[in-house]
Amino acid sequence: RITGGGTVYHDPGNINFSFIFTQRKENLIDFREFTRPIILFLQSLGLDAAFEGKNNITVDGRKVSGNSAHLYKNRILYHGTLLFDTDLEMLGKAIRGNEWLFKDKSVESARSKTINIKDLIRNEISIDQLIFQFQESIFNYFGGYSLLFLNEEDRSSIKKLVDNKYKSYEWNFGYSPDYEFNNSFYYKDEEYSVSIQVKKGKIELADIKGPATYRSTLIDISSLLPGLYHQKSSIQKIFEQIPGKTPSFIEFLNLLISKLF
Repeated sequence: RITGGGTVYHDPGNINFSFIFTQRKENLIDFREFTRPIILFLQSLGLDAAFEGKNNITVDGRKVSGNSAHLYKNRILYHGTLLFDTDLEMLGKAIRGNEWLFKDKSVESARSKTINIKDLIRNEISIDQLIFQFQESIFNYFGGYSLLFLNEEDRSSIKKLVDNKYKSYEWNFGYSPDYEFNNSFYYKDEEYSVSIQVKKGKIELADIKGPATYRSTLIDISSLLPGLYHQKSSIQKIFEQIPGKTPSFIEFLNLLISKLF
């Protein structure tokens, strides 16, 4: 996303909201100001919500909302999340990647203890009910609101934007910081190592090393990777074009692909 930052996990139990402000001349990005209506809403539910850190909202020290912002000319996009009934176990698994295999200059995500709002409020409530109450609270806070609904032309334009931009590899991965990926593994009791450098989502340099007897083959495989997107489908496709592969070599290539990510 253009607002940068660390991981955002989405599932049906996570509520997302966005505000767009225009014509601001000072305090362009002020998370304490932006999160105030969210905190007031949570407090209205009987929760001891507070602003914490750079852009989080917590209850009793546990994160229920993460927030981010993007400035463009005189417009500010501010958006955030509310963990209502999220699968926190899956969230934990999703944000724990193989960070030690990557070297880059991106800002490291700050890990926080999380909790669901549903587990904190006394009265049982559905996510739809909470969304309605949240909407009413936001409308009352800002005042002078009107409701707009998407028409068919809007939906068609959105679909085109999704297909042409947001589904593309360039947007989802090429927009990421440049990085170096290193890994090692064993195949038939012999050690191999891989090192690749990626810029704008594409592999620039690749170096696969292993036993001296396979040095020439590994150099040939390495030479196939530069110019490819660092994604499994691209690498699988180029490996499928290698002629005369034996079953053992196919097994090695499949293992190699799994170790490139």
